[in-house]
Parts: sequence; C-alpha cells; structure tokens
Amino acid sequence: MKIIQLFLFCFLLCINSAYSSIAIWVAPDSVRVNPQTGHVFENSDAYPPDDRWRPEYRNQNSVWRQDGNHNKMVLWGGRNEYLSAQIILERKNCVLSGITIDIDDLKGPETIPSEKNITLFKEWYIEVTRPSEAYIKPIGLGWYPEVLIPLNKDGLRTFGSPFSVPDPMNGIPNQQNQTFWLDIFIPKTTSAGLYKSTIVIQGKTGETDFKHPIPIELEVKDYTLPDEYHFIPSLNAYGQPFRDANRTMDYFQIAHRHRCLCESFNPKPPFQGRGANIKIDWQSYDETLSPFLDGSAFTSKYNYYGPGMGRPIARVYLPFTGNKCWLGKAVPYGDPDHERSYQEVLKQIEQHYDDKGWKETTLVFFINDFDECKTKEGHEWVEYYGKLLWSAGLKDPSRFRYRFDSGALRNISEHIPEWTPDYLIEKLDEINMWVVCGAWKYISAKETATLRKQGKDIWFYFSNTSGEPCIGSCYIDAELIGLRTWPWIGMRYGLTSACIWEWTYGARGMKRWTNPWTGEAGARGNGDACLVYDGSFVGIKNLCPSIRLKSLRRGVQDYEYLWMLANTYGKPDTMNNVVQQIVPCALDQAGTQPPGKWKHDPERWEETRLQIASEIVNGRANMSKGNN
Repeated sequence: MKIIQLFLFCFLLCINSAYSSIAIWVAPDSVRVNPQTGHVFENSDAYPPDDRWRPEYRNQNSVWRQDGNHNKMVLWGGRNEYLSAQIILERKNCVLSGITIDIDDLKGPETIPSEKNITLFKEWYIEVTRPSEAYIKPIGLGWYPEVLIPLNKDGLRTFGSPFSVPDPMNGIPNQQNQTFWLDIFIPKTTSAGLYKSTIVIQGKTGETDFKHPIPIELEVKDYTLPDEYHFIPSLNAYGQPFRDANRTMDYFQIAHRHRCLCESFNPKPPFQGRGANIKIDWQSYDETLSPFLDGSAFTSKYNYYGPGMGRPIARVYLPFTGNKCWLGKAVPYGDPDHERSYQEVLKQIEQHYDDKGWKETTLVFFINDFDECKTKEGHEWVEYYGKLLWSAGLKDPSRFRYRFDSGALRNISEHIPEWTPDYLIEKLDEINMWVVCGAWKYISAKETATLRKQGKDIWFYFSNTSGEPCIGSCYIDAELIGLRTWPWIGMRYGLTSACIWEWTYGARGMKRWTNPWTGEAGARGNGDACLVYDGSFVGIKNLCPSIRLKSLRRGVQDYEYLWMLANTYGKPDTMNNVVQQIVPCALDQAGTQPPGKWKHDPERWEETRLQIASEIVNGRANMSKGNN
C-alpha cells in the first residue's frame, strides 16, 4: 500500500510540476500577443484606456469563458461562416519541446468532421524594428505574429509540428509563448445547435510529459451566410498571380475563401488585324481564365472547399489594364482605326463572354495608364475612353463598369484651381466605378453620397498615401481590426467595395518572412502590399495567409450579417444604428489625425456581432411564423 501511495504521490507531483511550468489561454481573432512579454499589442496607449484591449480579458473574453474551476473555448456563428480563435501556450522557466496540437471532430446534433472543416496554424513572428510612418498611429515595436503556417500540411520540415518554445526556427530572443490560430468552417448543411470537441496540446517540460485538454463549445445558430458576396474587397495584383503560374489557382482560391477577389491584371489575348477586321485569338485566354469565370475553380474539381462554392469571380479586369502594351500599342491614338479597333474589341469581348455562358461576372474596363491623373489632359483622356466605351454598340452595357482610380477628388482644386469636385464628377459622368484614395484629403462623405445618388459604384483604396483616421490601416503595427473596419465603413457610407493597391508583394520571394519594411514598394510602413506569403519558406507549395487577411475576412462576414439584417429581414434602421455604434464616423468626417474614430475595443465588436445575430435569429423566427 505504501508503495502505491508513493507512486501516486510521485505521479501527481510530476503532473503538478508540468502544469506549473506552462500556462494556456485563448484570445479572440482580433488581437496579437507579444511572444516575449505575453502582453497584447492592441493594449496600446494609442487608444483610450476604456476603449482598447484590457489585461483582465486574459482571464475571460468573448472566446474564453469560465466553466467551474476551468475555462473553455466558446465560439458561435452561422452556417457558411468561418470562426477563429487563438491559443496561447506559455512556458515558465523551462523549455517546452515535442509540442503537438490536435482537435477532435465537433459533435452535437450531427458531426462536423475536423479533417475538412478545422484548420490549425502555427503563428510565425516578424520583428518590427521601426514604426510605420504614413497615416497610422503605430502601436509599438516588437515581434508580431503575422504569418499562419498550416499544421496539417506535409513537408513543413521543422517549421511545423512537433516544435519547441523557444522555437529555434523563428529565432526570437527569450521567447516565452507560442500562439496557434484556429479556423473552423461551418458547412451550409449543418444543423443548428450546440457542438463540442476538445483540443489537446501535449509535449515535454524538460523531461516531464504534459497533456493539456481545452474543451470547445460551438453554437451553430439558425441562419446561413449567403454564397453571394455583397461586399467583395479587391485584392489588386499587377499580374503576379499569372506570372507565378504554379500558384495561380492558389491566389484565386485563397482570396475567394476569405470572401475577397484576387483582381489581377490578366493575360492579354493575341489579335490580328485592326478596325472592323480585328480578330482576337481566345484560346490561351480561355485556358487560363475559364475556371474562374465558370466557377469550377471553386469546386472539388480543383480541391476547393469553403464559402462561395461554384460561384464565378464577381469581376474581371478586361485586357485594357496595361493598354500601352496591348491594343493601344498596335493601334495608337491618332491612327484612323484607333476608335473602331477599341469598339470592335469591346463588342467581341461581350459576345465571347455570352458564347461561353460567363454571365455572372462584371466586366471592368480599366486603363491603368490613367491611374491617379491630376492634370486636365489626363482627365480628358479618361473622358475620351469613357465616351468610346459607351458608344461601342454593346448589347448589354449594364454588364460593364468603367473604373477610374482617382488620386484627387475632394482636393482636385489643388491641382486644377478652376475645378471643383462637383465639376469633376459631372465631367467624368462616363465613369460608373470610382475608386478613390482612402485618405481624408482625397475622399469625402459628401462626394460619396453624390456618386451613390447617381447610381455609381464608389470605393476607397488603401496605399501608402491613405489610412487612419479615414479608414483602418493594413500595416502590421496597426491594430488588427484595421482591415475589419473596411466593410463596416463601406456599409456606413454606402461604398460598394474597397481595394488594397497590391496584396502579393510578399509572395514574390521570401524576404518578407523576416523583413516587414516594404520601403522598396514605395511604402513607409510594415507589411504594405503583402497579405500572403510564399510557402516555399516552410517547404510547402501553397501560399500562407497573414493574420491581417483573416481580419479582413471577419469584417466581410460582419458585412453579410448587416446585409441580411437590412435586406433579408427588413430592418435597415436597426442595421444603421448598429453600424453607427461601431463606426460613428470615418472618411473625412473623422478629422485629420489618427487613430480612427471607430471602436477600438475588440470585445465591443463581438458584443455587437452577437446583437446583430440575435436580431437575425428573431427576424428569421418571425418570418417563419408569418409563413405559417
């Protein structure tokens, strides 16, 4: 008996020793934890003390709830929605090694298989050594979690699992913790109800084994996010997805899975002749773009799984983007066949899309040669090609958009003294897709309202000349909800989309994994133009998403909540009130100095999402009663 008691005492001593050497807690998807200090970067003096992440949230927050003497992870959402949380594993005066993390299927009214619907990522840290400078209130220097390395991929070498803390691959001095990212997708066919599972983290503290279970509760609410994306951020790319031919499908799929659009400068089809005799050769164009235009890229045929199954891309740039290198080069302005060539090509494009059955994609006539023009002559060219487009004899002009990226709208008189914003809008009436630099000096609520009343699309774009307080910043050393604000600002002011000027800069090589400063891209910030990373760094073919891309996805999903509340369940006034709680003002109404005037406490955002969800559930129930 004494031997058994001694054995039990030693066993419990080892268990207690292991648990005293580690700490585990869970954070929402809207903050980042410093791997050296354990502090949350978003608990920053950049924001008021009562409107930011607070230290007490570590013990309990929107995804981490007390359950007796223990805590559990709590998530909730609708069908066709991604939910996320972060698990922080801390060491205390010891090295953690051989760490693995696993999760069971979610079980409730039915089973949600983990293999297909749950993805675990290990967070990769990048050191910010100088603060971003443009249109931002930086929240501090240090090692930021930024890249998400999928742990269920083969070929990760020592970057994946099992791993250690400190992690020798990341090389963080005095690393005290490691964070994991959890994505759960709720399939469209899932029954509403409560589901449970367990995450198990195990490894060694010194020579002692530890095994730590984390209970998960997932409430699937009785509504479904639509497959039609109503606010589709434009992830602009200057052809990189097609130059990186082995990953073209990956670029489009990772954007689609995050409810965004990879909007790339596409390959330009060859042609012969000119004027009425011009003839386009569609073979190579069709081979490249067909999967995205017929929707098959987002089906099991190409191993896609997630929202928007089978839906084609919402918009496509027509081949005129780099016009001086395509039609404008062969038939330049001044040539007698210039206008006839353009109009004939436009009609052939429309006919070809009809013949192929590609009827769900908006055709965007965008000549990037006139990007951000600020001269009379430049605007005359924009007007000229607009008139050319709308007089081409198109069968269905409503399928086309004429896009203009304006670097001077609110402040046009600074460049052309006799012009006003109203005059510019009137002069360029041919434009029906305005994409305006997202800074207070360029875009305003007034001009936005004017364009929307005229039935025009109006967006903002983010670049190194835009950001707070007009729109959220996408820099690494800005609050993580920066990109989440974009769809909310869109709903607040009637914007139909938003654009990042480039999102594949980090995918052109592996430098971005260790150096966030993108000064060579023309920026003055960390992580500009870079929302995905080259998986070759960790030994995989795929692209690795950034945490900031996940934040944008959360905002776009929020937008669908708001859209359903206003349109499906007939509560536009309630929707507007909810939006104004979170975004009282933005654009030029937010002043001239960062930070933005939206709410900065991430818990407030989740409380509001729950408020919207309750309204949707009630609206759905009332609609069912009415139908009965």
